[in-house]
Amino acid sequence: IIWDKEEVDFGSFHKYLNWSQDGRKLVYAKYHFGKHQSLINDIKVYDLDEKSSEWLTQSERATYPDWSPDGQQIVYVAHENSVSNLYTIGGDGSDKKQITNYVYDTQILNPHYSPDGNSIVFSMADKEANLDLFILELAGGDVRRITDDPAADYDPVWHPGGDFVSYTSHASSTPNIHTVNVTTGASKQVSDVGDAVWVAQWSPVDSSIMATTLPDVDTVRIANIDPHRSVTTQPLAIRSHYSGWRSAGPAIPLISIDPQRDIDIVDLHSYKPFSVFRHQGSLIFPAGTTGIFGLTQWSDAMTRHLYTGIGIADFSENGTNY
Repeated sequence: IIWDKEEVDFGSFHKYLNWSQDGRKLVYAKYHFGKHQSLINDIKVYDLDEKSSEWLTQSERATYPDWSPDGQQIVYVAHENSVSNLYTIGGDGSDKKQITNYVYDTQILNPHYSPDGNSIVFSMADKEANLDLFILELAGGDVRRITDDPAADYDPVWHPGGDFVSYTSHASSTPNIHTVNVTTGASKQVSDVGDAVWVAQWSPVDSSIMATTLPDVDTVRIANIDPHRSVTTQPLAIRSHYSGWRSAGPAIPLISIDPQRDIDIVDLHSYKPFSVFRHQGSLIFPAGTTGIFGLTQWSDAMTRHLYTGIGIADFSENGTNY
């Protein structure tokens, strides 16, 4: 295949970018010098008809842009002091709004408008540090969780009807595709690969999810997956000889020891850091042609204190040692 390529921008870019519904504008995050010459990501829009691009944000550490279905608004993630929040902005840079107000250590990924434009699905690790999927209703600002798994859930993609979301989950130990009903919260695994597969987007030509596989030396494969597929792979069976360690206890059980019992303190005395010295290491180097330089380090018994000595010996006729 001979590709007709045209360079529209150059530099370092965040991996998530998004075309408008009419295919005429591309929104993306680019790494550049921001305020105070710090290197950060900000949002740009490239206009295919005008053959030009413009910045929409400045010094916001902004990533994960996504167009609204009508092509008028863009949602993106901005970061300040290790806290992520969602913002919307017009495609021309006007009418910027903050639509979430998290103040604790929150990380947000992958926001996407619903097909009707009334809500946004996104991945979020909140103060519980569990990465799950949430939906924000734009009319009232309500946020509700739609997945709740100890494993990471991310990369959500809406189905065209707006009733399901497919996403990447680590619930089966390796990344696989899952689908959740956004009304009932019922979810199921729909891929069962042994290495890894990640959601990319809804296929533009059929009713499937396009996903990427784990890359090898020079190749990443695109797979089309039925978002309602039933997993038929049988659970992996391992002989007890090789898996018994999972439920094994200690070789010598400590039956008479109660781990909940309070400790009886027999004696109290002040800690004396000079009572025991432990040698940590020493180095000796030549100092010119007539002397040596030495360094030695010692610690107390519990390594709470370090003691370092440095010395130079000059063996020349008029040398001085110190």
